[in-house]
Amino acid sequence: MDLASPALNTASDDSSPDYRQTLRPRQFFHRLGLCLLLLLSVTGGELPASDRARSLQGPGCFTPDFPNDWLFFAGTKSSQLADTWKWKPGTDSQPAVLTCQGNPHGYLRTVRTFSNFQMSLEWNFPKDANGNSGILLFTSDEQKLWPASIQVQLYQPEAGMTFPVGSARADNELRKVPALSRGVNQWNRCEILSIDGTVTVTVNGQTIGYLTGCEPHTGGIALQSEGSEIHFRNILIRELLQPPESGSTTEASPAPAEPVLPVRDAMVERGHQSQKHIRVRAIR
Repeated sequence: MDLASPALNTASDDSSPDYRQTLRPRQFFHRLGLCLLLLLSVTGGELPASDRARSLQGPGCFTPDFPNDWLFFAGTKSSQLADTWKWKPGTDSQPAVLTCQGNPHGYLRTVRTFSNFQMSLEWNFPKDANGNSGILLFTSDEQKLWPASIQVQLYQPEAGMTFPVGSARADNELRKVPALSRGVNQWNRCEILSIDGTVTVTVNGQTIGYLTGCEPHTGGIALQSEGSEIHFRNILIRELLQPPESGSTTEASPAPAEPVLPVRDAMVERGHQSQKHIRVRAIR
């Protein structure tokens, strides 16, 4: 399925309605979500490699740059970004790795906000068989542990468990999940699809299920520091296409694409500059 050119109407009969002109945004994303869910179920929970590569490397796909594309929050006011989060640049044979020490509790949150998107990342607990962390979706400027959000658990025994946090809400929760995460110091993969308030979660190729009616369904994406050392790599986010405007006879076009940002150790690059000169800022 080519997300860049959704075939909303292939009928050649002039009497057939032109769905490109009448399909509303909510209907568009609902149908797109159903198509993707059907594809996931048929393929055992994992998109074919060719489709996955296309969907996460096309227009609108980017890797958040560390530290420029993130906001830092910690439960301890005196904590600094470098106390918890570090960036190890990649090599020709190995991707870059974002390392979280796990303490103090807190998170990195994307500067940009997202509503309809695909996301994938890999994570690894190098030491802790009961390692704990998570991905917080649709976070806002709420300065607390933990902000209102939809949380996708990366807790080692229950990875993929998904539920609202704080004042957030959803029509359902994913609580009883199979044991899908791999052992200590092994890489796992999480894929998230968000379409108009419906969130689908896949762990290591198996679809856990989906939440509907998520509120909020727009906001930043955060990675938790929650007591265990955890490593992240291959973090990719792609905003999904917008539906065509009512009355338009042209195909939907991609959202404005940002180039894939260069990966670099920005903390080292800036040398001994003070924290206030770095875009990542502590939220107090």
